[in-house]
Amino acid sequence: MATNHIIQPIAVEPLGPINASGCAFLKNLNRKLSAKSSDDGEISFLFQRISVPVRRFNAALFYDSLVKEEE
Repeated sequence: MATNHIIQPIAVEPLGPINASGCAFLKNLNRKLSAKSSDDGEISFLFQRISVPVRRFNAALFYDSLVKEEE
């Protein structure tokens, strides 16, 4: 088994925060990304890229929960 990989579970609440260890992991990942790209705005981009799929999934769940008229 390779020991150079990190598996980090990240819990994202639909209307709440990311879990503490996941947030710390993402901030550390962002520091490394910012160092490579020399862009200080990477942290907001990273969190935005995570929040968009969460919102899309929540919208899909909400849509599927609506009562549909029978055709």
